[in-house]
Amino acid sequence: MSDIDYTAILPEGWPRARGYSHGVSSTGARSVHIAGQIGVRDGAPAGGFGVQFGGALERVVTVMQSAGGKAEHITAMRIYVTSINAYREAGAALGEAWIKHLGKHFPAMTLVEVSALLNPDALVEIEAEGRLP
Repeated sequence: MSDIDYTAILPEGWPRARGYSHGVSSTGARSVHIAGQIGVRDGAPAGGFGVQFGGALERVVTVMQSAGGKAEHITAMRIYVTSINAYREAGAALGEAWIKHLGKHFPAMTLVEVSALLNPDALVEIEAEGRLP
């Protein structure tokens, strides 16, 4: 699938991760650090949580592609949300957005609930890292 040495990490005795990975290792690669991306488009209606999540994922992948990589080169994500409950309630929309932009690729991830994001219309922001061959 990927053209770099990319290995999911499963510590001994831990359950297999479903929908994410506990950690990822890669060798012989160049690092890419992607600043927080939001799904709110300038001048467009903000949309609901699922729409914004899809937009943020799309922007993360676009930055990775602009660096010469692919979605599967993303090795870690931090997802900041203004409501974990809204994140959970948007499950189907989140899954559709994920499959559209990342397929079955699951980097190491952290979900963090925050009181607000810099853009007052933003509900989600995604920061990511990756490795390029």
